[in-house]
Amino acid sequence: MARILVIRLSALGDVAILVPLLKNLAEQYPEHDFIMLSQPFTAKLFEDCPSNVSFKAVETKGKHKGAIGLTRLFQEIGGRNIDAVCDMHDTIRSHYLGFLFALNRIPVFRINKERSERNKLTRKDNKVFKQLRSTFERYREVFAKAGLSLTYFDAFPKNGTAPGSPSGF
Repeated sequence: MARILVIRLSALGDVAILVPLLKNLAEQYPEHDFIMLSQPFTAKLFEDCPSNVSFKAVETKGKHKGAIGLTRLFQEIGGRNIDAVCDMHDTIRSHYLGFLFALNRIPVFRINKERSERNKLTRKDNKVFKQLRSTFERYREVFAKAGLSLTYFDAFPKNGTAPGSPSGF
């Protein structure tokens, strides 16, 4: 049994993309525990997750602010009891947390946000029009690097309705 910490600290839409992916991983890897680390306002998104998915709120403007706060967060999580970290954010905060885990010889797998490709696409002159991979694909890649490949993906609950929809389509 492994404990996997998943970090995505902000951007509601990007956190929401993780929900079905995490649900599927939790079902396919019931022997593992997944801890989702995000802002408190995203907690409700994870209420219907399997029992091996838990949520830890990060108060980046409160007790988890700055290096001291992030170090406190590391201790609250029980940093030495984590087996792998999947950093889906790739920001200074998540890098600092990753550094703390790496100091304890815990592997950290980080998303490739394709920043240089995005810059080429959005620069003023000489734009490079190349299709970028979706956030979902990049999230899957991080989990695959951690050894958690999805053998199947079902975006809809077992009752056949679309997420957030009372009666389906």
